[in-house]
Amino acid sequence: MNQVLRLSIVLLFVVSVLLPGVANAQEAGKPVNELGIKARAGLLMDTTTGQVLYNFNERERIQPASLAKIMTFEIVLEALEDGTLKRDTKVPISEDAWRLALNNTLSNMFLQVGDMVSVDALLRGLMVSSGNDAALALAEYLGGSEQGFVNKMNERAKELGLKDTVFRNSHGLSAPDQYTTAYDMAILARHIVLAHPEALKITSLKEFEH
Repeated sequence: MNQVLRLSIVLLFVVSVLLPGVANAQEAGKPVNELGIKARAGLLMDTTTGQVLYNFNERERIQPASLAKIMTFEIVLEALEDGTLKRDTKVPISEDAWRLALNNTLSNMFLQVGDMVSVDALLRGLMVSSGNDAALALAEYLGGSEQGFVNKMNERAKELGLKDTVFRNSHGLSAPDQYTTAYDMAILARHIVLAHPEALKITSLKEFEH
């Protein structure tokens, strides 16, 4: 499979497979497009050129759900590149992150309070398991607090031109005045693939053991 097609499929996964999770909760899973995709919005973009190949409701503002973790991923990747973090940096697990892990209705990495977990492991928990606890642990460590990290997320969104995106937390659990669009998430996903190609080594994993 050529590289352009492979990367385009990555973006299709980002905006048209994760969004159905939102749709199923909010719209009872009813298809709203000619392809019958069960999502409120979607967009397929060629990673190399940025050409939009397919889209529907791509500018509709919706809660980001786990798509917020893509921005959390971006902030951590940037910190790794500028030397703020290293992959073997040990992150302490707070009580708040642990409490998220106790909620069996959420996707988690099952972190334990007081554990010291490497950034590398947390990134796998974040992007393979969609771990809400991993997102919070990384946010608290890198931002000093989750709010400090969320400020970084929103600053980065502005830098990347994501005009219809506002984050209120690091994991995407529903929050007032938090929203994004399929279009903005495609722009973010394309940026990560082009700026951090090594990220695909993590996102392509189907499973990992912690």
